[in-house]
Amino acid sequence: MAAPPRGPLLLAMPGGARGGPRLFQRALTALRGAPAPVHVVAAFGPRGSGKSFLLDQLAGPGSAFPSSRGLWLRCCPHPTQPGHVLVLLDAAGFPAPGDEEEDEEDPWFLQLLVLQLLLASVFVYSSGTAAEPQEELERLTYVRALPRRLRLLEAKEDEEEEEDEDEEEEEEEGSLLRTVLPPFVWSLHGAAAAPEDEAVLEAEGHELRAALGPPPGPEAPVARRVLALFPEHKLFRLEAGGTGGLPQLCAHLLGCAPKTGLSGEPVGGAYLAALAERAAEALCGAEPLRVARLCREAEEAAWQDEAKDVAKLWCGDEVARPDAADAWWGGGDGKGDGSGDAGTWQLGDAWQSDAAPQWDIDAWLGDSMTDEDVAVWLGDTMTEEDVANAWCGGDGDAKHDVNARHGYTIKEEDEVEIWCGGAATQRDVNLSNGATQRDANAGHGDAVTEEDATNAWCGGDGDTQRDVTARRGDTPEAVPQPKVGAMGAPQCLVQNGPDGVLSLNTKVLEVLRGIGQPVVVVAIAGRYRTGKSFLMNRLAQQRSGFPLGHTVQAHTKGIWMWCLPHPRRANTTLVLLDTEGLGDPNKGDSRNDAWIFTLALLLSSTLVYNSSGTIDQQALETLGVVTALTERVRVRAGDSGDAAAADFVRFFPGFVWAVRDFVLELSLDGRRIDEDEYLEDVLRLQPGSSRVVQEQNELRRCLRDFFPERKCFVLLPPAEPEAMKRLEELEEGQLHPGFLQQADAFCRHIWDTAPVKALPGRAAVTGSMLASLAEKYVEAIGSSGVLCLESAVTALATAENTAAVAAAVAEYRQRMEQELKLPTASQEELGDAHQRCERGALALFMARVFADTEQRYQRQLMSELQAAKEEFCRRNEAASEERCRAVLKELWQDVEQHLDRGEYAVPGGSRRFQEHLGELMEEYHRRPGLGVKAAAVLEKFLQGHEVLVRALYAADQQLSEHEKERAASEAVAAAAAAAAAEAVRALEARQEEQRRSLEEHKRQLEEQLWHQQRAMLEEQERVIEHKLREHRALLQEGFEREAEGLREQIRRLREEKEEMKKPSWRQRLLDGLGIAADIFLPGLARVAVSGALRLIRRVL
Repeated sequence: MAAPPRGPLLLAMPGGARGGPRLFQRALTALRGAPAPVHVVAAFGPRGSGKSFLLDQLAGPGSAFPSSRGLWLRCCPHPTQPGHVLVLLDAAGFPAPGDEEEDEEDPWFLQLLVLQLLLASVFVYSSGTAAEPQEELERLTYVRALPRRLRLLEAKEDEEEEEDEDEEEEEEEGSLLRTVLPPFVWSLHGAAAAPEDEAVLEAEGHELRAALGPPPGPEAPVARRVLALFPEHKLFRLEAGGTGGLPQLCAHLLGCAPKTGLSGEPVGGAYLAALAERAAEALCGAEPLRVARLCREAEEAAWQDEAKDVAKLWCGDEVARPDAADAWWGGGDGKGDGSGDAGTWQLGDAWQSDAAPQWDIDAWLGDSMTDEDVAVWLGDTMTEEDVANAWCGGDGDAKHDVNARHGYTIKEEDEVEIWCGGAATQRDVNLSNGATQRDANAGHGDAVTEEDATNAWCGGDGDTQRDVTARRGDTPEAVPQPKVGAMGAPQCLVQNGPDGVLSLNTKVLEVLRGIGQPVVVVAIAGRYRTGKSFLMNRLAQQRSGFPLGHTVQAHTKGIWMWCLPHPRRANTTLVLLDTEGLGDPNKGDSRNDAWIFTLALLLSSTLVYNSSGTIDQQALETLGVVTALTERVRVRAGDSGDAAAADFVRFFPGFVWAVRDFVLELSLDGRRIDEDEYLEDVLRLQPGSSRVVQEQNELRRCLRDFFPERKCFVLLPPAEPEAMKRLEELEEGQLHPGFLQQADAFCRHIWDTAPVKALPGRAAVTGSMLASLAEKYVEAIGSSGVLCLESAVTALATAENTAAVAAAVAEYRQRMEQELKLPTASQEELGDAHQRCERGALALFMARVFADTEQRYQRQLMSELQAAKEEFCRRNEAASEERCRAVLKELWQDVEQHLDRGEYAVPGGSRRFQEHLGELMEEYHRRPGLGVKAAAVLEKFLQGHEVLVRALYAADQQLSEHEKERAASEAVAAAAAAAAAEAVRALEARQEEQRRSLEEHKRQLEEQLWHQQRAMLEEQERVIEHKLREHRALLQEGFEREAEGLREQIRRLREEKEEMKKPSWRQRLLDGLGIAADIFLPGLARVAVSGALRLIRRVL
């Protein structure tokens, strides 16, 4: 693979389809190759504002950003964070008011701004000083349109969106957008500020609010919008004609956090490229962009790219993405040692290599082109095909010419993908070589049917596992298998005793508890002897694993678990749960069946219900355990059955019905239907008022209410009847091709769409959390026979949040030990280290804490971090005192020698002693590393020798009595004054640390609350959408009375959603945190205050 580009690439230009941006595949391909984590710095501003210069400084060696009307992209290794990628986005400068090119109807610059904001992890507004600073900020008029152009959530289905929103609604949408928009940094070039103003700005951490002064009013709509939309706001002034302020700005930009997705996890270039494509398509229309949906689609597309690589790896093919990551770092040696400051770095070997021909580099980078050349390339003098070819690094031939020269016949829609570095389909590759799919297989000596072209195991692009094996000459056992996780084989998690009592296998529970990654939990349930275990083995991509039975006797007992690396998602574990079959006549205890089903349902994020034949009344009756859930499960203690059922949808998993051995034709009323339509037809409520009909409808209603996300798959018998007894022994080629295709579709659906197990509020569940939930559930079954979901979550939150506090404090201590070299030169130095380490520890805590509604655990963390800081302060003072005493002891030795020789006991000796004492103090203050107690130790030292000093002065006959008294106390008084000043400075520094600490806690809490509010609103919207769909279905089926009851639920849910939107609950929590800080932070400072007062009184 080619090395990453060393210079800018054109990412977007105006003039795309339907008025949207036009993206260029070469830049997208380069972006896709960037591995996570990625830092994206986007610069936007008027022409001539210096934004390109700023980005060039961040990028280091390489070609400069050109000036054109487009959006340019440059990728390079991050100069200060090894292993990270830095992506720079430079947008064309927008025209100033009154410019000839200014066109108020031109949407391009707003489109540019939207693209940059969606992609960036930090956004820079670069401006000059042609006007007053406030006027320069007001030139960024495009931000005023953002609440109308960007929306976080989907529009309501049952309400038409109004075209004109009032200011209150725009402010509400803006408050939601700040959860997804990047931090805002204003780079003010050529700004000359008074030194005192600059000092205030630096002391305030370059906060824009501090520079703006009072909150902006209606006369400053842009400033108001910036403060409302963006989560952070910084201002850096850069001197005119110099570099003053530039190092600080670069250091800040390089120190910002990497780009994250909706989940808060760092993303890579594949996600950014997918997001750019979807945003460009959405910008073609006039409708607002739904940011949450775009981000989810981009995540899914990135997962699909990863899935293709996993599939290729599974088949033993070459995988591009790991190679791409290697190319970024030049073989692994060019990441930098992480020791450089901002603005200094080492490029990877691949970036410094001269192996590539110059023409190749120029073709990639476009270095040899002038701005006029770029304009020609994008003009009417070239065809569409030539433009695509040129920008993709071609040598000047149009695609059709190249195809004709080689005799290829490739479809038009596939040509662009092939030329732009996209993944061509197997059919295209075969056609480009003049071969058909059958010919390609025959060329390897295989006779492969059309069905065999489906890769059932790994979702590949054209070969079955058997084909790949035969082509290589390997035996099936030699085919590379995915690595298994901590469990080489399934093990029993929930044991079902002879008396029907459920218990947990502690050894297996510990395996689950040791998984710190998020888990995707897929459970399967259904009647015994219907092939559940065989289907789960397919999900595990293993021929054997969960044991299969070959008789009419049920085989699986309890719940068996298998933990594996997820085949599609990095840093995620796939947990498969195979449950004991329902309806075993030898067991005779339906309650035991019900509890096993309930456990599987509550532990999973996707529940697969497995049945055989068709979805008939018998299959539905087996699912009768669902109707009894209201008797066994409560959301909150004291809830009635109906009240609990209304909230089940927040806790229950997705539902997949797998119909095995299905041989009928899918048709209804003479038309073909798909599997999902088949399931929905079965779940339609039946007319009638008899008891039987009412009971049947109750089950259907429960399935529809509890499981809004439903999917159905039908599968043929996997083999002939006589071969079914030895399914584990059959190779892929011996299984029914139709079954392989259907099973492949089922597995791909589970791998691609089954979500991470989450709790209400979207808290991702790890393996350790899942183990705790299993313990709480089994304990509740054995004690009360009723599961309270809220109680289990509360108990889990208590344990997890306590652990989060401990982990954060340990992280803080570890970082402080690494950063500090005691004693520090000043209290400020220790305070700065404290702020950095506290910020990291707090971020770790925020990533783990959940359901801390009253901020109890954050207050506990605040208290423990403050106590830990005070401990470091005491250690720092002790180290300083020890160092100072050692220096004074060394320096006093020379004075003692003079004393021993009696040199001070002669007339005038006191003056000589005074000279030596002055020299001692001067040398003492010159010694490095004395620390924060230098003045206090010196004062104490002089006090300890005050008797000696007075005796020397009293014995000197050349001094008057007044001179003797003044000289004897002068040094001690000066030292006491210095010690008092030192104590006051330390006190002020600690108070400033506490203020900054509280602000950091509030900032991170506010950020977390924004994310929580966004997750709550999304979840509430999902529930409302489900209820609306069900309401429409009831009306269509003629059940008006039931629909009326559901309408009341929808009204209540909408009222709850409106309450969630209000900022009052967030402010209440922030105020509570501030009150808690006011209680204990001043108490910690009282010791320092009393010490300082004692010193001051002594001086006075």
